[in-house]
Amino acid sequence: MLILGIETSCDDTGIAIYDTNNGLIINKIINQAKSHAYHGGIVPEIASKLHLKYIQPSIKTVLKNSKILVSKIGGIAYTAGPGLERSLAIGATFASSLAYSLNIPSVGVHHLEGHLLTPMFEKKKPNFPFLGLIISGAHTQLILANKIGKYKILGNCMDDALGEAFDKTAKLLGINYPGGKKLSILAQYDHQTRFDIARAFEDAILDTIEIKCCRALNLTQCKNLVISGGGNIMNLNSVPAGKNIPYDIYAIIEIPTNSSPIKYEVDKETGILFVNRFIPTSMFYPCNYGYINHTISLDGDPLDILVPTPFPVLHGSVIRCQPIGVLKMIDESGEDAKIIAIPHKKLLSGYNSVIKNISDVSDLLKSQITHFFEHYKDLEEKKWTKVISWKGIKEAEAEIISSFNRKKSLST
Repeated sequence: MLILGIETSCDDTGIAIYDTNNGLIINKIINQAKSHAYHGGIVPEIASKLHLKYIQPSIKTVLKNSKILVSKIGGIAYTAGPGLERSLAIGATFASSLAYSLNIPSVGVHHLEGHLLTPMFEKKKPNFPFLGLIISGAHTQLILANKIGKYKILGNCMDDALGEAFDKTAKLLGINYPGGKKLSILAQYDHQTRFDIARAFEDAILDTIEIKCCRALNLTQCKNLVISGGGNIMNLNSVPAGKNIPYDIYAIIEIPTNSSPIKYEVDKETGILFVNRFIPTSMFYPCNYGYINHTISLDGDPLDILVPTPFPVLHGSVIRCQPIGVLKMIDESGEDAKIIAIPHKKLLSGYNSVIKNISDVSDLLKSQITHFFEHYKDLEEKKWTKVISWKGIKEAEAEIISSFNRKKSLST
């Protein structure tokens, strides 16, 4: 059955279509942050008016893009609370009215139950009973989930939830809304010793959560701890391969330029950045290193990509790129290829005007890349690499198309 989901609990209008047999088909979120930034926070009256403005066009867009007729929808689920009263009323009224006109059922879903059960959409579903830790903007809770519909709250925040505390701290520091997100970015760019007090506070929060979770696990004898929450959670799995493959692509960066000799890899199922291994050779990555999503190269992994930029970027960043060449290699596992790409002209026009092809890349950088990949496995037992050749744009585009089609054929 196809289910239309409507979410209007706060300031984001969320519309989705879920197939009970095949999972999530499409998801669309309209963010209102810019409309609330002037006021320093979410204004309920503005939020409800914008929900009213966006909800119908968003549903039409979702149906059109998914090529699903509204008559095929078998039920509608909407957020019934908790949340902003006026915003909730917009979603509930629209959902109920649309369901009535289609003669299908509409069901109100508890906001926090939605958070708690979100992991049930994953391929590896948690088994009941499990302990759920919910961390969202307005709620921090520990819940024992015995089965769907049967829950027991074991712990609750007594004042501000973690998300609220984060935003309020940013506001006290004079950081404009949405402050929590901006504060997080600033913290990553500044010197670590500048934030000893804040770091100690963060450690205290994490230590407290760990203690409470361990105590609850012992008390309930649950073997599974499920962590979920609200807000705009970055999901790298949802990043497409590009806007116009193979000419306009997205690079997901795992290792920034000049990073320490640590091999990071994004887990393709969860989107979590894991330490793959510590490289014994004292070498630093010559440029940003990552992969192109929804591709599979000949070694069975997503297609690697190198993106030289004037400055290192953050782990997990996504850069819109255009390919300019490919480095052909071979290692102990077989053939390997690494796409060389530059940021899209909209991101860095001056850089883009200088480099058009692999031949425009300096001999020094190409030598650094070659040297790195020929020697970074030298101290690892039974591992080796050899650079075969540098190729141009056409070869890079062909490599991207082949890897994209290979992944597509395996997914069907």
